[in-house]
This record gives sequence, C-alpha cells and structure tokens, in this order.
Amino acid sequence: MNRLQKLLTFNESLPFLFIGSGFTRRYLDTPDWIGLLEHFASLMYPDNNLIINQYMDEAKKKLITERLDPKSTNNINSMIADLIESEFNDMWYKDERFALNRKKSAPLIKQGHTPFKIEIAEYFKEALENNSLNNEELNKLKLLSGNSIAGIITTNYDCLLETFFDFTTYIGQEELLFSSTQNICELYKIHGCISSPSSIIIDSNDYNLFSSRSKYLASKLLTIFVEHPIIFIGYSITDENIRKILDDIIDCLNPEQLVILKSRFFFIDRALEDNIEESQIDEVTITSSRKEITMTRIRLKDFGYLYELLSYNKTQYPVKWLRKLKENVYNLVTSTTPSDKLKIMIPFEQLDNTDNVEFVVGVGISQAADLAYASYSAEEIFLDVVFNNRNFNPDLLIEKTLPAHISRTAGSMPFYKYLSTYSKSTIPECLKKHITDDIDHFYNRTLKDARNTLEGNSIDKIVKKHDFPKNLHYIIRLPVEKLDVNQLEKYLRNILKDNSDLIKTGGEHIYSSDIRRLIKIYDWMMFHKIN
Repeated sequence: MNRLQKLLTFNESLPFLFIGSGFTRRYLDTPDWIGLLEHFASLMYPDNNLIINQYMDEAKKKLITERLDPKSTNNINSMIADLIESEFNDMWYKDERFALNRKKSAPLIKQGHTPFKIEIAEYFKEALENNSLNNEELNKLKLLSGNSIAGIITTNYDCLLETFFDFTTYIGQEELLFSSTQNICELYKIHGCISSPSSIIIDSNDYNLFSSRSKYLASKLLTIFVEHPIIFIGYSITDENIRKILDDIIDCLNPEQLVILKSRFFFIDRALEDNIEESQIDEVTITSSRKEITMTRIRLKDFGYLYELLSYNKTQYPVKWLRKLKENVYNLVTSTTPSDKLKIMIPFEQLDNTDNVEFVVGVGISQAADLAYASYSAEEIFLDVVFNNRNFNPDLLIEKTLPAHISRTAGSMPFYKYLSTYSKSTIPECLKKHITDDIDHFYNRTLKDARNTLEGNSIDKIVKKHDFPKNLHYIIRLPVEKLDVNQLEKYLRNILKDNSDLIKTGGEHIYSSDIRRLIKIYDWMMFHKIN
C-alpha cells in the first residue's frame, strides 16, 4: 500500500466530497464564475470583446462608492452579475433569439424566476446534454456511488453529480437548514441548482442573503466536518467561498479539534505541468481572520486514480440503505407512540431498491428523541398544525424545537396546538411573550385596510368562485368575523395535500407568506381558547 492509498483509507467513517466549479469545468468544459458572466455579457454585446472588462471597471467603481472591498473576487463578480442581470432581463423579453425560451419558460417567469437565472439554468442543462460523459475518469467516479462516500457538498449549479449519485438532494441554504438531514447518501447544493433557477446564488443580493445565514450553515455542516474526512475537489486554495465556510467552522473549534481536522481535510489539486510523478503530497495552510487550519494537499494528473482509491472504502451495506435505516430510526424516536423496536427487512436480492428494506433495531427512545426534536424544521411544524399527522410530543416540541424557530422568526410560528396539550405549568418565556388574545395580531396594516367581501363573504364561496392562488388573495383579506375555522382547515388541507412545498420560503415560493399566515390564524382559532 503506497502513501496516497494509506492517506485515503478511512476506517472510522466514509468521506464527504466538497466539490467546486473546477470539477464541472474538467468534465463539461464549462466556464468559471467570471467566464459565465462574460458569456452572458457577450450575448448582449457580441461585437465588443472587452465588454467584461468594461463591466469589471464599472463594478469596482460602484463598490468603492458603496465602501465595499473592490479587491474581493466575490464582491466584484456579484456586482458584475447585478449589472449584467438588469440589462439582460430587459433584453430577454424583446430579443427574437429568446422567443422560443420565452414561450417555454412562461410558467417559470410567472413563479418569480428571472430570465437571467432561467438562461443560466438552460446553459448548464445544454452543457450536460451535449456531453457524452464517455470519460475514463468519470467511469471510475461511478465506483463511488454505492457505498464508498457518505455524501457530497457542492457550490455547483449543474446536475452532473446527480447523473452519477442517486442521493437525496437539498437545494440552497434554506432547504438544508430547515430539513431533517441524515448526513449520509445526501447531496447539499448550497449555492442552488438549475432545477430551481431562482435558487442560484450569483448576484450581490444572493450573496448578501447567503452571508447573513452563513453561521447557521456552518453549524449544520459542523457535525459532518468533525465526523467525516472532507475531500475538496475543484476549488482554488484562494477561493473566497471555501475560505468563508471554513472561517465560520473554524470559529466553532478549539485548537485540539483543529489538529484533528488536519488529518481529515484533503485538498485535491491538478499536478504541476512539469511534475512527472503520479501524485505529489504536501501541506497547505488556510489562514482565517482568527485562526488557521492546515490540510493535506494532493496534486494529481489523473483524478481517476483518486476515485479508484476512494472506492476501496466500503460500508457493509449501500449508503442508500443506511440512510433509509437512519431516517426510519429518526422517525421512530421522534414519534409520541413509538414501538420498542423498529423492524426492517433487507431484501439482499434487490441491492438498489430501498422501498421494502427492513432491519431490526432496538432503540433508546428518550435520549434520541431529545436530539431529534432539536432538528425539526419550521415546515414540518406548519404542516402538522394543518394535518395533525406527526404525533409530536408537545412537551418536547415546545422545549426542544420551537425556541430556535421562535427566536429566528420573531415569534412568527404556530404554537397554540402544542400549548393546548402542554403538560407543564410554566410556559417557556420565549413562547409566553408571543401569546396573544387578539386575532388582528396576525395581520399587517395593509391586509387590515384591504378587508372586504367583494368576492364572497366566506371561504367556501371564494373557493367556489376562484381557483388557487387567486382565492388565497381574497381569503387572506376576508374580515375576521367571516372566517370559519372548519372551512379554513378544509381549504389549507386541499391546497397543501399534493403540494406541501407551497409553505417553503424562498424566491420561487411566492405564496408561502400568505399560506403561513393563514396557518397561524387557523392555529389560533382552533386552539387558543383551549389554553
């Protein structure tokens, strides 16, 4: 066993891959960030081969005016994206070159996606569709898909990874932060995905929002970074995105833990042109504003050799099964009516099918339940208020789950359902201060002023007259005395039963604010008097 094979042999846990744009450039010949912006600039100004330089100068001037760092690559590129996006969106609606795309993308436009991001998505879709993927390195990458890696984190928008890995995918910060992840057989697309164009992180507004939540993201990824080897592929050591994520994670660790990470972090780089060796191994140090971390750097000519060595790490069962098991155990311990054992049976003849997978597991309910309740998402709580199907333990939910969500949303969560069966005499202060006896508490001034019965004086009459989402607009503006809690329950269940994503937040979920407001009103009407 050579030195590289020893380094990449992991006995305690499977590695996570952290993949950047260099990976897609290597296999799909797509550009880097500034190259992508230059492509779209040239669509508007095909005869100006210096147009990207012009945008860059303008972006730097604007950054100086706004007292932002004009040397930051992220600042410059996101500002260039702002300038290009504004012009491109106007052109897209008029230019005949995009006539077919306008027709095809009309539903996306109506959902709130911008032309610029729609075309970015199309660009990467075409790059993948026009590539045969008949590559010796990619053939070896397939070796990892079954049981050799735990999961993948990526800042890439494209779907190349999904072609090789049948992992559960989480798109964007928000979906990752507010979901109950299992940290195995999962793909985290933290900068968005072409499957949902508005999730793509590219302009300054996107990056500002991303940065505002970076601490939450770091806390979500911390467990992965501490428990798994991390292999960085497709990044420059100077990449600001990686440095920022590592900064936030490093801040959470003490010096002893940083030493442990040194043996777990591997930075994969292209071999130097004059290097004749199969691999070259050294160390590289990344310095944050407060601490520094050293990792092993591996320079390779053939990345297929890396994939081959990683494939020697294997779990006894496919990671897809292990995720299924972990998810079922999680669901078991978070139920209020758990059985003593979770019985699952493994069909060995169906290695790729988890639909009927079963194991037999004994579980310590109490301790595991405490941990699980701390990770329930806001979406799960909103849906349970409507459907009453999760069998949550109200004490655990109020004490372990709701405080973080209440803090994050300034009290904008439904909680009366759980308070109605809370067994303790003292209500946690973080919830108590948000209890109200006034239903108008859930309405802003604009909605109060717009109350009317012009389209119907009840929810049922409005629903009969208008389809969703138009009926939502009128129902949220009904006078409160016209609201019937049973009709409201029926309405919410009807619109959410086949599309629970409607309550997710983000640019593409434009009705979530009103739907969440109605759920909070329903929660108050149904359970407030019980408390």
